[in-house]
Order: sequence, then structure tokens, then C-alpha cells
Amino acid sequence: MRTLAVAALLCACSPADAPSSAKRTGDSAPTTISSVTTSDDARPTDHTSTDTPATTTTPPSEATVIEEGVVLGAADLLDILFVVDNSCSMGATQDRLAATAPAIAPSLSAVDDFHVGVITADMVNSWYSGRLQRIGSQLWIDETCSDLPRALEDVFQQGIWGDFQERGLDAAMAAIDVLGATRHAGFVRPGSSLHIVILSDEDDDSAVGWTAFADWLDALRLEHPVVEFHSIVLFEATPENPPEARPGEQYLQTTDAVGGESVDLNSATFDLDMQGLTDAITDGRVHCPAEEPMLDTVEFTDADGLVVSDEGWWLHEFTGCFVFEEGSQELTLRYKTL
Repeated sequence: MRTLAVAALLCACSPADAPSSAKRTGDSAPTTISSVTTSDDARPTDHTSTDTPATTTTPPSEATVIEEGVVLGAADLLDILFVVDNSCSMGATQDRLAATAPAIAPSLSAVDDFHVGVITADMVNSWYSGRLQRIGSQLWIDETCSDLPRALEDVFQQGIWGDFQERGLDAAMAAIDVLGATRHAGFVRPGSSLHIVILSDEDDDSAVGWTAFADWLDALRLEHPVVEFHSIVLFEATPENPPEARPGEQYLQTTDAVGGESVDLNSATFDLDMQGLTDAITDGRVHCPAEEPMLDTVEFTDADGLVVSDEGWWLHEFTGCFVFEEGSQELTLRYKTL
């Protein structure tokens, strides 16, 4: 981006061998407005001649109009992977991030179902190398954690004994791709909003370049309605930074390409910036309709009854849910379903 404090007595976290399945939820019960006839030929033919055989009229198909309230508040299903640089220059930076834990915990607590895990940027030592680092006896934190601020402090403080070559992008791919179906099974769940957060005071030295990494993240969108990459790095090194510190250019380029938030480690408003990043991660931007809609009939309107442009939302085919560019909205959804 100290040895971990034992958090086993503080949190009840999900074990790696107990995966959770993706869920589809609506924000409110749908209302059926009416059944509308989709054909203008519903009236039976009037046969005036007795010599003409009776004609059977096939009842037209009917489409039901559904109306749903959409409240985009906290995310429903959220998986967050922190990648923490644990090289020798990172002690003070980890402490600074850990100090923000009490302020950012409430935003995370508002999420009904979340996983938070941590790996390091060290890909040389086998006990790191993309492996989720235990928080107490567990591999990740979830919504059942009884002392979330303390657990987050443990997540952020990964020590300073890692390899000097920071390979955060390689580590993230290893955690999700290589170990996702085995040691980390159940951590990243299909249908979740997936966020990767890097913390480092140097640039990346991964074998995979940032462009290939961004393409890999883009492919994950087939199963995840939201995929973002967030950088907590140096925008520009200053004399106050350690001599080996460098701007996190590859991380910032990844964030620009994929989407996400960037926080400068030298920011005078670092605590507020971290709160903003956490709010962006936990902000709900997904709504799953109660029925399968006819896409060409979908219409979202805001509180003033104005139609929301279809450039601000799209349908995620894997989950069947709508994804919005922005969260924190209250909308009305109308659509037809056969």
C-alpha cells in the first residue's frame, strides 16, 4: 500500500469454506398497475352470413405493467479486497490508514452483506503471494463483526517485512483468479459489487502490465455488476516522503481506465478523502427488479416525475439487475413483463 492484533474474540467472520451465493433483491414490493392489451384486434368478428363458417379469434397476449420504488442507499452485496504494500517504508503510512478506521466503519456497517479481505503486495514470500492474511482466525471480515473499527485496523497494518518489489496487481490477480476457487472459495461471490483497493507509497512492479490488468478487471464485469479499482498512493513524491517513495502511476492509470477513487497519501485532507472513498465503495448502485422486464418498456423517473436518461443506467445480464452510474437516488421504475 506489526504484527496483526488477534481479532478472533472481536469478530465473527465468514470462514473460507462457507461460500455465500449471490442474491437478487428488490427495494420494495412491486405494484401491478394494470393489464394492457397489446393488440388492437381484440373485438370478435361479426359474421352476418350463416353460410360463413365461424371464425375463432385468438386472445391477444397481455403485458402486465409493473411499478417499483427504487431506493439506492447502501450496497446489498459487497466484496472488498485491500492490497497493502508491506515493504520497509510503509509503517507510518499503514498507521495513518489504520487511524481512519473508526471514521469509515459506519459506512461499511450500513451494508447488509459484505466481505473485507486483505493481501499484501509481496509476491516473493510464499506466505503472502496473493494469500488472504488472517484476521484473528478468519480469512475475511463480514457484517457479523462485533468490533469493525478494531478489525479494520488489523487489516490495514500488515507490517514492513515484505519484499522491496511491490507487485500489487499480480497479487490481486492471484487472490481472485488463482486462489479464488480453492483457499479463498466464498470470498468473492458472483453477483457482488467488487472493489479492489491498493495502498502503496511506490509504483507497481508486477509482471502483468496495468493495461492487461484493466482488461482482466473488465472481464470480471460479466459476473459482477460493479467492478472498480481504487488507489491510495502518492500523486507526487515530496522530500517528506521516504527516499524510495515514488508516485503510483500504474495504479492511477488502472483507476482511470476501470473506474474508482484515488486518494493522495500526501493530502492535507486525507481522513476526509478516505471517508469519501469508503462512501463511494458502499454506495448502492444496483437494483434488481422483481420480474423480468421487457427492456424496451423500462422507464425510470425521479422524484419530480422526470424520465432518467438511459445513459445513466444499464441492465447487467448475468444478475438481471439494473446498474446506475450514480447512487443515493430515489426513483420509480415502470416496465412491462409478459
